[in-house]
Amino acid sequence: MIIITAQGIGYYSHQHRVYLRHTGTIFLFDHHEARDWKRAPHNAGHYTCLWLHLPVVTSDSLTYNTISVTDDQPAYREISHRVYTGDAARLIPKAWDQC
Repeated sequence: MIIITAQGIGYYSHQHRVYLRHTGTIFLFDHHEARDWKRAPHNAGHYTCLWLHLPVVTSDSLTYNTISVTDDQPAYREISHRVYTGDAARLIPKAWDQC
């Protein structure tokens, strides 16, 4: 999975560590890497993130969504899960596997 901070500033917690996120920050996760499922209280801020969910097995598609955080709404999806197909959907996981 890949998380890209599209805009804003805030914090992200992973395995009980806290990381600053701002526009352009990228978080990369291996296929089987554990991550924190609940949002920590200190993950405050105003930001929008793009989540790319890479397939575990070779596939012609990947899924994506956005998560936004504001004072009014702690976390909400501006774009719900969607499927992306085509050449890029096949090439992104291949490139990721080479890292």
